[in-house]
Amino acid sequence: MQAPDKVERIISGSAAITEILAELGLLDKVVAVDMYGTDVAGLSDDIETIDMLNPNAELLISLEADLLLASAMTRQGTEDDPFAVVANTGVTVAYIPTAESIEDICSDIRFIAELTGRKEQGEEIVAGMEAEIAVIKEKAQQITEPKTVYFEVSPAPDLYSLGSGTYIHELMEILGAKNIFGEQKGWLKVSEESVILANPHVILTCTNFLDDAIGEIMSRPAWSQITAVQNGDVYYIDNNASQRPSHRVIIALKEMAKAVYPEIYE
Repeated sequence: MQAPDKVERIISGSAAITEILAELGLLDKVVAVDMYGTDVAGLSDDIETIDMLNPNAELLISLEADLLLASAMTRQGTEDDPFAVVANTGVTVAYIPTAESIEDICSDIRFIAELTGRKEQGEEIVAGMEAEIAVIKEKAQQITEPKTVYFEVSPAPDLYSLGSGTYIHELMEILGAKNIFGEQKGWLKVSEESVILANPHVILTCTNFLDDAIGEIMSRPAWSQITAVQNGDVYYIDNNASQRPSHRVIIALKEMAKAVYPEIYE
């Protein structure tokens, strides 16, 4: 893809993209963001917001952007290009693939950095991530008996977790833990019975819309027999850091590592 000649006005199509733009020092050029990503540090309170799943072409065109960075999720399930009308006005529209691994996240950072003329800064961000991961991997070599972990993305009654082929599963591997759903692939709807049967040593949750996500898990009647619940090894992992595929997944990695192996990752 050809980068625009100049990048002075950017529309960001996801919170993860906005976080990457912030780390690249480009927030001053962002004129609009996805409606679910207004909490990125450094954004002005009056930033224009866009529903990227139902984009208003007239509004997007009126912003006179040079570059629109859209999440590939906006094209899932359709052959139509939701931003074709915008692209026809001369705006460069780039789709950022859905990241399924740390390597994918690094590729997204490099791609955005290249498009915005910040290639060197992008390489620095990736190098920083790789250095942090290397430290965790080095410490993980001490682990001889991996603990089993259940990572809860969504609470009861509709439990969601994840298997292999996701960057959170990869984070678990990096820190030396075993995902109880590692034999399955992708983002998963799971049953209480399957979690209870797996009997994880540690439970991690990123649920951020309950007053007490940890307490809710600890109080589930049928879960009292789970080792993690009996030992109080249920921990909250920052939702934004774990659910947005940007450089900030390193924050989630560190939180997960300290929760699962506090004696190693102090």
